[in-house]
Amino acid sequence: MDSKKTIVAYGFLQNAVPEAVFNWFEKNSRPFDANDSGADSGFPSELEQALLARKDKCIDLALATWGEDSFTAKSLYQRYCSPEVCQSKFPPSKFTYAHSILTALLAGRSAHYILFDLGSCDRTLTELIGQNSEEGVNRRDATLKGLSPSDFDGLIEGCDVDLLSIIHTNPWSGLLLLKMCANREGIYRRMPDETWLQVLMHLGRNPGLLLKDTTDSDGPDLRHSEIHDLFVQAIGIAPKTDYGASAVWGLLIDMPQSATASTYINLEPALQAWDTEIQLEPEGTFKLGCWSRTLADEDGMTPSERVRFHLLRHYYHQETKCDSTKRVHRLAAFTFVQPSDAFIDRLQRYADADGQAFLYATAFNSNIWKSGKAVNTFLQLKVENLKDMSEVHRIRESAAPNWSGIYYGESSPSESNQMHEIVAFIEATTKRIERQIRASRLISIWGMIALAVLVMIAWR
Repeated sequence: MDSKKTIVAYGFLQNAVPEAVFNWFEKNSRPFDANDSGADSGFPSELEQALLARKDKCIDLALATWGEDSFTAKSLYQRYCSPEVCQSKFPPSKFTYAHSILTALLAGRSAHYILFDLGSCDRTLTELIGQNSEEGVNRRDATLKGLSPSDFDGLIEGCDVDLLSIIHTNPWSGLLLLKMCANREGIYRRMPDETWLQVLMHLGRNPGLLLKDTTDSDGPDLRHSEIHDLFVQAIGIAPKTDYGASAVWGLLIDMPQSATASTYINLEPALQAWDTEIQLEPEGTFKLGCWSRTLADEDGMTPSERVRFHLLRHYYHQETKCDSTKRVHRLAAFTFVQPSDAFIDRLQRYADADGQAFLYATAFNSNIWKSGKAVNTFLQLKVENLKDMSEVHRIRESAAPNWSGIYYGESSPSESNQMHEIVAFIEATTKRIERQIRASRLISIWGMIALAVLVMIAWR
């Protein structure tokens, strides 16, 4: 904020009713910005501290949600929701004011101040936001504390699923938590595997961890490389189970390609770790989160192949070639290969070798659908034992929104496209009938006019 706006805002907020203060913060808060260095605070610390002194719960909730000052954040934490205040009920019970304050703090820009006391996070946070070195933290915070390691463990162990998601999708503290998760430090080592996998999937949706690589002539984007090194490290140590394979698939299928483009990561440890047979849940049983049998009908892969395929799809590997003798490397190559004449001439051979998995892999490759020759060749492909093609079509339409549909050797369009044709036919028929009715009405009207004229002539 510039000096004029700061002075005016200070005077207004000091005298405004709490609801007006809350609305002002909501309107003037800064959303997450990947290019924000954190050096220029949106709200002056003096303004936040003056409002903190009013000790109004509505104002305090606004400060917890949108405030940016370390003193403010830690003061609110100690005032309402620290273990000393909550005593035996930490974290505070859901739908209490203390829970709202804690949630707002951990979801907002000031979350890293609350997490500041976690282990060796001084170095991490200095790297993360660039201003939290020892001299950068205001000395007035010396007597205030955020979460200690034991407090953090209690928070993670006792929080509900919503707060667990909020904590790990906060873009301002994502890197710190990803490091702890990938290394299975502290509570992340002791939590059940299924909870750890859920946390990993939350981190995979964290906007602060899904930024584009900004490597340029000035140097590499080290933070970007660190993020994806950690993701791959976490995937490598993930449980080799049906649930683990399904969770990793969920992480990688939702990760935008823009976040991993041109990213070079050492994949060998993770690829080797997942080059193993995965024991599936018994056929006929249902366990939430275990999707391997269903996914196999869509992509024609085993759980092990599926994880390695999506790793290779996201991250460069020198052996990722269409003619590789390793199936997952070959399939990954189909997701980005340019449709040269030589490639198009081999399409039927690739389809014969990899069947539905080939169709699934090529669905990601928008380059193919820009080539008329490639599309025409795909229309002629004969692929045996096709199962569920809905996911192939969904990915295909996502990769190329203008695509009209390719049915890969099917004798007729899918039922959904047949329905579109039926609807189109009904609409065309209805319009034709409406035109005929309008025409017949016009004829009737003109006929009645002509009859009236004749009657008038006859009376004369």
